[in-house]
Formats: sequence, C-alpha cells, structure tokens
Amino acid sequence: MSFEYDLVEGVSEEEFRQKVKSVNELKSDNDYRLASQDELQKVETILDVQKGTLNQVKFFVEKANCQKCDAELGMNDVVKTTIEDAGHSKSAILHTLVGSKYIVDRPKNIHCAHCSEVQEIAGSYASALYGCQSNLA
Repeated sequence: MSFEYDLVEGVSEEEFRQKVKSVNELKSDNDYRLASQDELQKVETILDVQKGTLNQVKFFVEKANCQKCDAELGMNDVVKTTIEDAGHSKSAILHTLVGSKYIVDRPKNIHCAHCSEVQEIAGSYASALYGCQSNLA
C-alpha cells in the first residue's frame, strides 16, 4: 500500500516522544546503530537525490544480520524494501526522512539488499521524525 506524504497524518511531538526512543536514547542503546555515511549515500542513490541531501539525517537501525547471507542490515535495506514491497514513492520516503511531520509505525519485515532474503523478524528503526519500533501498538 503506497502512501502520499501530504495525506499522512503525523502525531504530535509529545506523542512521538512517548512512543519512540529519542536520538540520544538510540545513540546509547547497544541494540541500535547509526546509519553510516556510506549507507546514507546508498540511500541518496536509491532515492535519486543529490549527494549530501541526507547528511543531517540521524537514522538508527536495530542491529541485525541477514539470516541467509549474514550481511549487516541497514538503512538501505529498509528503504529498498519500502519502495519494492510497500510501493512507497521515492519522494514520500524522502519527505518522511527530512520533512516536518512526526510519524510512528510498526516495523515491517525487510529484504536484505545483498541477497533479497526476507527477514523473519521485523527490526526496529528510527530517526528524529520517524519511528518504527516493535513496542508500538
């Protein structure tokens, strides 16, 4: 199911903070890792945006490796899956990452970008404005 960013109803900052770990909490949480510059550049390529567009994005991914090929799963896996499986547009994903709305959701199972294996467990991921965490109702 695709979505249009303009039609997405965000939540208040207060509700977002209650449901999603803050960037500072994620930085100190050993279960998460910050997306690397290399990952951000791969996502910029996937989204067809200029290099450096995502430089200020702090995107955290729950630490996990692919169950088939053992590749470290990351932001590019999440974004690629969102485009291919959920059918979200590149512009909607970009707006979600750099827009002004606070958005919460439950994580989905992602595909490994290396081998395309669907992961059995949905990992959590979050940024300053977007959170998909398994504790969300």
